[in-house]
Amino acid sequence: MQFLIKAYDGKGMLDKRMEVRPRHLEGMSKLNEHIICAGGLLDDQGKM
Repeated sequence: MQFLIKAYDGKGMLDKRMEVRPRHLEGMSKLNEHIICAGGLLDDQGKM
């Protein structure tokens, strides 16, 4: 069974997102065989 998870940050959260990103990617690597596709959502200017 496949799932789609779409999550949004609050305004002004980019600094916090970048701070926790290494731990996030480490956790994702443990689930690698179960992840088909992953990525950040970008705004009209191409920024997270």
